[in-house]
Amino acid sequence: MGLIFTSDNEVQRLADRFTPDDSGIDLSRLDDAFQRAKFKEGENAREEVPDGYYDTQVEEVRLGKTPRTGNPMLSWKLRIVSEDFEGRTLNKNRVITEKTLAFLKDDLARCGVHLTRLSELPLHLDEMFGLKINVLKKTKDQWTDIYFVKVERQEPDNIPF
Repeated sequence: MGLIFTSDNEVQRLADRFTPDDSGIDLSRLDDAFQRAKFKEGENAREEVPDGYYDTQVEEVRLGKTPRTGNPMLSWKLRIVSEDFEGRTLNKNRVITEKTLAFLKDDLARCGVHLTRLSELPLHLDEMFGLKINVLKKTKDQWTDIYFVKVERQEPDNIPF
């Protein structure tokens, strides 16, 4: 529920009531610390990650729907672990339609997920968590794509010798 104002005077009165009085606050003692502080996700957090190859680790895999069409979509959140832009994230989204099934199947196979039926996908999302993937970020016109180049599969620790 929103607020409804009946007059400009009432709006000003409420604005004055909620405007903090900062006249007595001295922030200068924090100036040096503020200059040394880094952005939460690293120094390059505001700078867009440029096109190129990046070593990443799968931080999250979700199955959802596209906001506009409601089509199913598989989304990977990839944390960059290579030196340039370390800590930043890239998002790879694969909308699932009949036309994109071959691309989806390839993405899943690269991640070591081999399905006999697509309906089994929700049971296998956790298998992709933590994978190390070398990706290519490529922008053409206004569209950005993330391509899986090489996936490092972790071998089980319990192999008998």
